[in-house]
Amino acid sequence: MIWVYLRDILVPVGRTAAGFVAAFLLAFLGDLLGRLFNLSLGYPWDPTVHQTIIYASIGLGAGIGSYAAWVNTRHSWQMILLFGLIVLVGGIVGAYLGRIYGPGPDTSYWWHRYATDRTVYFAAAGLGTGLATILGLADIIYSRTRPRSPVTPMSPNI
Repeated sequence: MIWVYLRDILVPVGRTAAGFVAAFLLAFLGDLLGRLFNLSLGYPWDPTVHQTIIYASIGLGAGIGSYAAWVNTRHSWQMILLFGLIVLVGGIVGAYLGRIYGPGPDTSYWWHRYATDRTVYFAAAGLGTGLATILGLADIIYSRTRPRSPVTPMSPNI
């Protein structure tokens, strides 16, 4: 009996922790892929466009990582896509919040104009994981408290 209650607490905590770790690692991978994409283009645009590509790829990586821990395949594909888009947008917003409110790279570093502050990774992973956790817990609470029919409907193919 105690294991049921313990499982109800530990599974969401484990999903949240796994989502944050995956979001942080995929945010870093997104940074590398964004830089590789810019390098393959040859930097033809204004530097702010290329910084936007990098921060968007950091946020997308963080959103994918954080949503992967909470995805529920029992929903329709529209709900999975909607929840995924919400978490992806949250990861991108988190990356920009980390850029705005973070301390920024050290200016004594000789390549500081091209460096990304680590606050960006933590903010993107944190906001994406927070949104995925809120949506996942709301889904768990809703699925346990929704009213169910007392009679199981019979299949029409009998």
